[in-house]
Amino acid sequence: MIEALLGAFSDQSEFVRGSAASALGNLGNKSDQIKPLVVQWIQQHEDSEFVGSGIDTLWGLVSQ
Repeated sequence: MIEALLGAFSDQSEFVRGSAASALGNLGNKSDQIKPLVVQWIQQHEDSEFVGSGIDTLWGLVSQ
Protein backbone atom coordinates (compact mmCIF):
# COMPACT_ATOMS: atom_id res chain seq x y z
CA MET A 1 0.00 0.00 0.00
CA ILE A 2 2.76 2.47 0.88
CA GLU A 3 4.59 1.77 -2.39
CA ALA A 4 1.38 2.47 -4.32
CA LEU A 5 0.95 5.79 -2.52
CA LEU A 6 4.55 6.74 -3.24
CA GLY A 7 4.00 5.77 -6.87
CA ALA A 8 1.03 8.13 -7.00
CA PHE A 9 3.44 11.05 -6.47
CA SER A 10 4.29 10.71 -10.17
CA ASP A 11 0.68 10.84 -11.35
CA GLN A 12 -0.25 13.60 -13.78
CA SER A 13 -3.25 14.53 -11.63
CA GLU A 14 -2.58 17.03 -8.88
CA PHE A 15 -5.60 15.61 -7.03
CA VAL A 16 -4.08 12.10 -7.03
CA ARG A 17 -0.71 13.41 -5.85
CA GLY A 18 -2.36 15.44 -3.09
CA SER A 19 -4.50 12.52 -1.96
CA ALA A 20 -1.43 10.27 -1.79
CA ALA A 21 0.43 12.90 0.23
CA SER A 22 -2.49 13.23 2.62
CA ALA A 23 -2.76 9.46 3.08
CA LEU A 24 0.97 9.13 3.71
CA GLY A 25 0.79 11.99 6.20
CA ASN A 26 -1.97 10.18 8.09
CA LEU A 27 0.01 6.94 8.06
CA GLY A 28 3.14 8.80 9.13
CA ASN A 29 1.38 9.91 12.29
CA LYS A 30 1.06 6.26 13.25
CA SER A 31 4.30 4.79 11.93
CA ASP A 32 7.94 5.86 12.01
CA GLN A 33 8.56 3.83 8.83
CA ILE A 34 6.93 6.38 6.52
CA LYS A 35 9.49 9.20 6.78
CA PRO A 36 12.48 7.11 5.62
CA LEU A 37 10.46 5.76 2.69
CA VAL A 38 9.48 9.27 1.61
CA VAL A 39 13.12 10.40 1.89
CA GLN A 40 14.18 7.41 -0.23
CA TRP A 41 11.54 8.27 -2.85
CA ILE A 42 12.78 11.87 -2.98
CA GLN A 43 16.37 10.73 -3.46
CA GLN A 44 15.37 8.36 -6.26
CA HIS A 45 13.25 11.00 -8.02
CA GLU A 46 15.23 14.16 -7.39
CA ASP A 47 15.27 15.00 -11.11
CA SER A 48 11.55 14.35 -11.54
CA GLU A 49 9.08 17.16 -12.11
CA PHE A 50 7.01 15.59 -9.32
CA VAL A 51 9.68 15.63 -6.59
CA GLY A 52 7.81 18.50 -4.94
CA SER A 53 5.06 16.07 -3.92
CA GLY A 54 7.55 14.07 -1.90
CA ILE A 55 9.15 17.16 -0.42
CA ASP A 56 5.79 18.60 0.61
CA THR A 57 4.83 15.29 2.21
CA LEU A 58 8.11 15.05 4.10
CA TRP A 59 7.74 18.63 5.31
CA GLY A 60 4.26 17.78 6.61
CA LEU A 61 5.61 14.75 8.42
CA VAL A 62 8.49 16.52 10.15
CA SER A 63 6.60 19.67 11.08
CA GLN A 64 3.94 17.87 13.10
